[in-house]
Amino acid sequence: MSSGQVFFLLLVGIVLLLAAKNSGSLLLLGAMRMYQKGSKEKAVRRLERALTFPMPPQHRLSCAFLLLKEGRLDRADEIISPLRTVTTKRFNPNKARVYYSLILWKRGELDRAVESLEELLAGGYRTVILYTNLGYFLVEKGDLDRALEVNLAGFEYDGSSAVIRDNLGLTYIRKGEWEKAASLYEELATELPSFPDVYYNKALVHIHREEWAEAKDLLLKAEGKKFSFLSTLSREQIVALREDIEARIGAE
Repeated sequence: MSSGQVFFLLLVGIVLLLAAKNSGSLLLLGAMRMYQKGSKEKAVRRLERALTFPMPPQHRLSCAFLLLKEGRLDRADEIISPLRTVTTKRFNPNKARVYYSLILWKRGELDRAVESLEELLAGGYRTVILYTNLGYFLVEKGDLDRALEVNLAGFEYDGSSAVIRDNLGLTYIRKGEWEKAASLYEELATELPSFPDVYYNKALVHIHREEWAEAKDLLLKAEGKKFSFLSTLSREQIVALREDIEARIGAE
């Protein structure tokens, strides 16, 4: 065998090795594209294929998050739980702990979810996702004073996050501070967020003011947004409120 042939075989081997090493990540990328286009079942199948290949922890976490959005709770747990103790130069296991809090929340373990995130916050860990998760969990728990502290801190950390601002607005609503909520949602709604909560919560402000037509229009917008297993509102919940308002308008 000539030196040229040896070099060629070595080159082919390297290419095949790199292809195998990156197969999982490439499959994940394809799955994400499918998911964005609405082919969710195909995307899930592609994700499962991706997970059979070696992948960086961050990519495995991305797979788990998409599976979680589709309600694959136990499967997401299988992937995320081991990542909570993985440490590499490019991966902080606290990321996995933040995502794991979503699993706890969906299993009805809200106190544990809050406790785990409070520990991270106390330890100096800060991310937008941590603030969005903890801020919402505290509102759901009914600890509104602490929710206000966390959501204001989140707003200071990243005031451009629509979810952080929505959590802050929801806190104001639950505390009965309607004018503060109204001011916040007036700006938020102009940004046309892709999730339903902003429109629903702004509708609550209009309901408080007995501005029924405005509330109905906002709820119709909320109905048209995308929902997932991780959504904090259901389309049925929004439709029910909109129908109540329509009945009220019809009775006047």
